[in-house]
Parts: sequence; structure tokens; C-alpha cells
Amino acid sequence: MFVKIDPNALLTPEDTADMLGVSTSTLARWRHEGGELKFVRLSRQTVKHRYADIAAFIAERLRA
Repeated sequence: MFVKIDPNALLTPEDTADMLGVSTSTLARWRHEGGELKFVRLSRQTVKHRYADIAAFIAERLRA
């Protein structure tokens, strides 16, 4: 079954970590180190990741 997801949907760090197979602390480290995964800071403590940015992050790392 194919599920269409809004590319502008904002995902929690927990959902993002699940998609990428990493921990939320890894995502936090990437943010702190200026990693390539874009994020949206909604407040000092609230961070989200746009679905389209996660998909692009994955696509850039695909190897044939």
C-alpha cells in the first residue's frame, strides 16, 4: 500500500530518528555540529524536521 506524505509535514526528532535508524541524541549532535540534515527550530526547545529534507538527506546518500 502506498501512502502519500505531505513533503512539508514536520516530523518530531523521534520520528526522524526512527526513519533514519539513528538515535535522537545523534540528531542533536548533528544539529550541534552543523550537519547536513536541515531542521526547523520552532522554539528554544522544539525542533522538527521537514519530510522533504529527510527524503533528500537519504537520497543524497544512496549508492548503486
